[in-house]
Amino acid sequence: QMVKVKVEFCGGMEILFGGETEVEIEMEEGSPLGHLITHLKDHNLKEREELFIHIPEKPSDGHADPEDSQMNTVRAGIIVMVNDTDWELCDTIDYELQDNDHISFISTLHGG
Repeated sequence: QMVKVKVEFCGGMEILFGGETEVEIEMEEGSPLGHLITHLKDHNLKEREELFIHIPEKPSDGHADPEDSQMNTVRAGIIVMVNDTDWELCDTIDYELQDNDHISFISTLHGG
């Protein structure tokens, strides 16, 4: 079953998404928030992936863990809110998406 999630970009994040401040995304019910972040990166992000996604260092053997490719997280300096609650209180990337969730990505990084 699919659920609709409202996603909001604030504090300059909208620039990375082609000026969009809000999008509605359909995801499988129970999908983890990390999958939404991956979906946004693959389908909505217009520029500068490194300003949205935390790109982990490659391990010394040069092989990334395939699990990592399924679950992205945001870089430091981006606050993520799940229905107006800090995602740190909601299992971060493991939070299971529900119908009508409101997810906000708020940049705290501002140019000087």
